[in-house]
Amino acid sequence: MKSIAVVEDNESNRVLLAALLDREFIVAQYEDGPSALAGMRARPPDLVLMDISLPSMDGPEVLRELRREESLSSVPVIALTAHAMRNDRERFLAMGFDSYVSKPIVDETVLLSAIRALLKRPPLRKLSPRARSRIRAKFVAGLPDRLQRMHEVSERIEAGAPSALSEARVLGHQFAGTGSSFGYPETSRVGRELAQAVDGDVPSRLQALVDEVQRVLDAADMPAPSD
Repeated sequence: MKSIAVVEDNESNRVLLAALLDREFIVAQYEDGPSALAGMRARPPDLVLMDISLPSMDGPEVLRELRREESLSSVPVIALTAHAMRNDRERFLAMGFDSYVSKPIVDETVLLSAIRALLKRPPLRKLSPRARSRIRAKFVAGLPDRLQRMHEVSERIEAGAPSALSEARVLGHQFAGTGSSFGYPETSRVGRELAQAVDGDVPSRLQALVDEVQRVLDAADMPAPSD
């Protein structure tokens, strides 16, 4: 059985990707670049799904290290990013990635087709509605804790904590890359705006965006998913 390494700091996305793939592949999960490099050196995978925005080492940095390793240099790597922009595909291919898929993964056939093409395998099966419902439930269950972290980070930003902005960026990235995958596109939208507010050095907008996330999620009663 072929193996796929998933390098992704967002647990919700790791759960989704594992559910999509573990019926037909051995799936190894890593939440950051250093652990991924160590794991892949020990057990080289047949393909890598690489998040672009990772803590400590970003996706392109990890890719450069992979290409320097004799045992890993020819492993196909698919770039995953929550901040899709025009010409992204060409830019990531120029970096050395073998393919590119944007997040959130709303249509899983795009990702599955990219994997199939690189591994020269027959089409992969989509998740059943029941399986997707179970994964969605895990995503929803983790939202209150993540929202509490957003409130805490917002308070630390107001207090002038230097590391709080980077934490807010990570949280915004995580919301942007997951919500639409589970039927909540508004959480993806607000996550993108949160990350953009940090990148644009507009901390005054952060608390308003955190409050909007609270309204969107309505912690006591999630909105009905959009199908």
